[in-house]
Amino acid sequence: MDQYKQYAISAMLAKFAYSSSDTLGDLWFKMRDSNRDTLSNVFKGVKEVPDFYSDKNTGAYAFSMLKDKTLYFVFRGTNDLQDAMVNIDLIRVPFFEGLKQSHIKVHGGFKKQFDALKDGILKTLSKYMKQVETVQFIGHSLGGALATLFAGHVARFHRGYLDESKHEIKVVCHTFGSPRVGNKHFARWFQENVKSSDCARIMNLRDPVAQMPISAYFQHSSDAMCIMDDLTVKDLPDGKWYWRLANFKMNVCKPVLAHSCDQYIERLMKIYSGMKKVEDVTPVTTPVVAEMKLDEVKINEVIEVKADEVSAVYEVKVNEN
Repeated sequence: MDQYKQYAISAMLAKFAYSSSDTLGDLWFKMRDSNRDTLSNVFKGVKEVPDFYSDKNTGAYAFSMLKDKTLYFVFRGTNDLQDAMVNIDLIRVPFFEGLKQSHIKVHGGFKKQFDALKDGILKTLSKYMKQVETVQFIGHSLGGALATLFAGHVARFHRGYLDESKHEIKVVCHTFGSPRVGNKHFARWFQENVKSSDCARIMNLRDPVAQMPISAYFQHSSDAMCIMDDLTVKDLPDGKWYWRLANFKMNVCKPVLAHSCDQYIERLMKIYSGMKKVEDVTPVTTPVVAEMKLDEVKINEVIEVKADEVSAVYEVKVNEN
């Protein structure tokens, strides 16, 4: 269950990426010294204000933070389903310069955003490289595509360094509702450089963005952890029959809800908490309390997700009775 706690935290960070830098700075200032030991307090123990990266021409945006010995890079995606589906086309470009690896191709729009943020992110990575043991890349929707590109790039070219002794950095990638990023050659290259145990590509069964662009031209870089309607989780290779089931039922499943970052947070929290019904935890403006059993352990979690004008509170109480 601890892995789902980590996934829920990553999903919350992905949600925060939709906030402005001012809002994130305020959240960091309020939460860094808080005594509340809750999942939502993702900035607790973060000593320095998060760094921000943006590019007006491409719309790329990300933030980073150093917590304990982990350096997080979190990428903004497209929370609006219609925009996400419009922005995903079939243009593929080489991920690397030169003829040797020209067959490794990725989505042209994702590559433009990658190039726009690359220098700033690698500068931050270089700054903290000797302090960290893990570099984690996180993103929802199109932000998941950027997280995938950067995870592969850093794992291949910037994972280790030599000073007096070799220090190996673990590269982790958590994505939620990410589209396909590149062709089959990119997928194979990614798998060669990022350990499957360090990569979690999480999707809701009927999230349409996770099924794009079409598989004839693009391929997912890893198998999916697919959250089914009953909150069971299935390992789902790209192209499995579940995709066809999802398409068949798309008209009744509210795909906008299936793709939203809030939905990923809710579902992962319920899986972590041992809850079985989607309706048990709902985003509201005032706390909602639900009682349940979970391995005879008492847990009291308050999940607060804020992004500019949006405020949602999730409160889960787990009793040992």
